[in-house]
This record gives sequence, structure tokens and C-alpha cells, in this order.
Amino acid sequence: MIRRFPLILLTVCVALVEMSIACADYAADVDAAATHIDDFDVSGSRVSDEEADHVGHKEFERFLRERFPGSFVFYMKLSEADKAEVVAEFNSSQSIGKTRKLIMERFLKR
Repeated sequence: MIRRFPLILLTVCVALVEMSIACADYAADVDAAATHIDDFDVSGSRVSDEEADHVGHKEFERFLRERFPGSFVFYMKLSEADKAEVVAEFNSSQSIGKTRKLIMERFLKR
């Protein structure tokens, strides 16, 4: 039993080192993804009239897919009623920041 203790301890240490390396790699991947997210303007900026003037579902989905692919993924997971609410919010406020926030709120509450 005493002879196996160093072997068990070594095995545990190796496993912990491997886990910390995996966590560091994961953290680096998350940081890299976060830099792409920082490129998007979510400050509540208004979109131009050419981009959105009381758009329908299909036009809004195309706009969201092209300009904000991450938000589009969450939007597509919403119920039809939530999608209609999101499009109505976008048409009334013309604020993509508010609309993207609403998408996340509805996604997290489903």
C-alpha cells in the first residue's frame, strides 16, 4: 500500500496538470471568440432607413443573419410568438441593440 501511494499521487498530479492545460486551452478559445463579439455594436445604435423600414420576418431574419450571426442563432431558437415580438420591437424602436437584448431575454426565458 505504501509503495502505491507515490504512484497514485503521481497519477493524480498528472491528471490535474492535464485538466489545467485543457482549461487554459478552453479559456484561450473563449477569449478568441470574445474578440469577435467585441466587433459588434450593441450600444443601441439605430439602423439606417435603407436597412430597416418596418421589415417583415424574412427581411429581419436575412438582416440579422448577415449582420449579427450570433444573435441570429439565438433568434432561430425562439418560438414563433417570441419571433413576432422581436420583429415588432425592431420595427417600433429601430434599435438593433434593444432588439438583440430582447432576443437574449426571450431565449434565456424559454
